Amino acid sequence: MDYQTFPDANVLRKAFVGKPLFELPTPAFIVDRAIVKRNCDAMLKVVANSGQKVRWRAVVKTHKTVEVTRMQLGGHGSVVVSTLAEAWWLLRSEAGLNIDDVLYALPPVPSRLPELDALSTKIPHFRLMLDSEQLLPHLSAYAQKSGRTTSWDIFLKLDCGSNRAGLGAATSEFRRLVEVLRGSGDVVTVVGVYAHAGQSYDGRSSEEAREYLRAEVEEVNAAANIVHEILPSSCRAEELILSVGATPTAHAFQLTSDKPGYFLQELGIGPENVRGVLELHAGNYPFHDLQQLATGLITPHNLAVTVLADVASVYEARDEVLINAGSLALGREPGLQEWGYGKVVGRRWVVGRMSQEHGILVRFQPNESLSSISRRMSQGERRQSLSEMGLGEEEVQRYMLHVGDRVRIVPQHACISAAGYGWYYVVDGGVGGGEEVVDVWVPCKGW
Repeated sequence: MDYQTFPDANVLRKAFVGKPLFELPTPAFIVDRAIVKRNCDAMLKVVANSGQKVRWRAVVKTHKTVEVTRMQLGGHGSVVVSTLAEAWWLLRSEAGLNIDDVLYALPPVPSRLPELDALSTKIPHFRLMLDSEQLLPHLSAYAQKSGRTTSWDIFLKLDCGSNRAGLGAATSEFRRLVEVLRGSGDVVTVVGVYAHAGQSYDGRSSEEAREYLRAEVEEVNAAANIVHEILPSSCRAEELILSVGATPTAHAFQLTSDKPGYFLQELGIGPENVRGVLELHAGNYPFHDLQQLATGLITPHNLAVTVLADVASVYEARDEVLINAGSLALGREPGLQEWGYGKVVGRRWVVGRMSQEHGILVRFQPNESLSSISRRMSQGERRQSLSEMGLGEEEVQRYMLHVGDRVRIVPQHACISAAGYGWYYVVDGGVGGGEEVVDVWVPCKGW
């Protein structure tokens, strides 16, 4: 069965490469290749300079493309996929990627076991995530039905406090799971433990990011101690993979690895006490977005993606502008309220509210939340006019928008925004001032 049928990138390149952005149909997802490359190179340098034997595993769910995966890997061969479609897409021979280790990020469901089994024959290492003993009977039943004779390599999924998935290493549930696994060697083999501090996106400083990273490392190490205690013969300490990371904590890793060899010491953790091979994973960083900007760990120069949209109407009486990019084009994701659901580049407007295909721009004023804007508008309060605000001509122009104008919007969450597009228009800051399409990238779709 062919699981992948997508637009032909060569046909798209023929149609769009060389065109200026003002000729593109909108809404359009714009990616600056030079910034993506710079972001990826910086992360690879972090791993190379860590001074420890740190593995690297690229998370590909943000972009889902061969091109960005290649930049993320930089010669490494391990990835995390969030959908099986991503795995099929990247493992095609024509992709030309030397991937030898794939970790599926969700605990598998029984209905996908045949496809997971098929994928596991494509590469040397295909790993599953596990956080419930209830999956084990399904794995055993599938093996009996299909004739599968090899055990599944698994990572134990840990919960670092986000309450999204996984078990806390200190919980009785985690210890019980490991104890149950002691008698399941013919079905699963524990090869690693995995932590993702998703709540690190709420941090607003490098100090907070460092503490989230410390919590990740301590969590995987605590879990590793339990694995080695209960399953001493299943894997040696030097082989168990301790995987940590989220884009903010990966940036914190960078902050603590400026001096080679001092990463763990600077976190106050003795390297001799680490019970496995440390691995770093991250995924949003090639693109970045407003959520990452709000952490204080990056600058606007790291923002690689924007959504291009057209002004469809202007409502002077209520001081709002309609654009043809709504929740499907931008993603309805929270972040700093003063930036709305997206911030217009170079103009003082933010996306204040949305429906499926409609986006409403409201004027941006620092420290004013969307809730206060909505309350004021609903009560009929009038904003100051531009002249009353005492703005100079240049500032006035940053506010003014008219039907037919085009705006570029930085989304709150690039992962969600990118998912709405069948292809990305690629620009390069060093070519045509970043205003000309130099390539088209086709992401995979589906689950």
